[in-house]
Amino acid sequence: MDDIVSEAPDLDTARRLQSQLRDALKSCGMILHKWSSNSPELLNSSLSTDVEHSFSVDTDLSVKTLGMSWKPFQDRFVFKVSISIKPSCTKREVLSVIARLYDPLGILGPMLTRAKVLLQRLWQQRLDWDDVLPNPIADEWKEFVTTMKCIEKVKIIRFILTDIETWLRIVLQGFAVASEAAYGAVVYLQCFYQNNSAKVTILASKSRVAPIRVISIPRLELCACVLLAQLVQKIRSSEISNIVFHTDSTIALAWLNTPANHLKTFIANRVSKVQGLTENCCWTHVPSHLNPADLVSRGLSPRDFPELKLWWNGPSFLERGELSSGPGPPLMNESEYSCEFKTGVVPEMPISSVCVSTN
Repeated sequence: MDDIVSEAPDLDTARRLQSQLRDALKSCGMILHKWSSNSPELLNSSLSTDVEHSFSVDTDLSVKTLGMSWKPFQDRFVFKVSISIKPSCTKREVLSVIARLYDPLGILGPMLTRAKVLLQRLWQQRLDWDDVLPNPIADEWKEFVTTMKCIEKVKIIRFILTDIETWLRIVLQGFAVASEAAYGAVVYLQCFYQNNSAKVTILASKSRVAPIRVISIPRLELCACVLLAQLVQKIRSSEISNIVFHTDSTIALAWLNTPANHLKTFIANRVSKVQGLTENCCWTHVPSHLNPADLVSRGLSPRDFPELKLWWNGPSFLERGELSSGPGPPLMNESEYSCEFKTGVVPEMPISSVCVSTN
């Protein structure tokens, strides 16, 4: 039997839920074990006779839930790394290490991108599964594995919607970007409070390694926009006041403001998908140095990851309570933009403002 994971808004509701779960399963001859909670009162109640931890002695203990490690006392998710460093390593072992880093929210996105790009290079060199890694890839992999312990410093807040009674509104802020190696997206929750302050928290990210067949950067940027639109679609809820999408690609932004039937097939399919997924939302331009998705498209060493403020809190303009970075986008490469139009269609220059509506 698997674990049961649930939540409650207050202690009384949690106790009722606990009692109902116990009675329902007991009627089938099943007894619930290893109770765990971030509430000392609930954990120490009379029903919790078989507990996983005790607040009095195990304040730093972590428990497994849905494949992730959770510290109940701190109410934080953490990552545990237990990987041995070998003198030589094979492609099979590289894949095994990457697969063991369970990260359903993509919080470790920049770090995992670096590992996935390295694995792709092994495929390009046509190595068999048990071939020893050649240099300099072997040295890169050794450095990566050696520094992986650094991610144990990362602690992810489990419950981010605190102080609900003081909210004014919440906004989803999504960022997309591409590099020659990969493309990715990252989403933040921006909470506005009655005292005019704003709090920004990372929600999730997603990345893809660029295809081995060379694709232009503007096309990859558009693929990143599709990835972002799909990611936001999965996590959006009715309580969200606004959703703002950001890309540092002026060309992708211009395509998104173009009727899909004016464009060639590759671009048209993706523009149509993004326009459908982000209807009535706003796409804006963000400078590359303020785009946190740039980190997930290029990859990072585990050593640099835990203290990277741009990744954990997004660009500074979000914490200032602003929805976008401000100035309009720079001039774009007109030839790269217009070359994706169907024959006979005269391209227009649609970028006249920061916001691009896709409704």
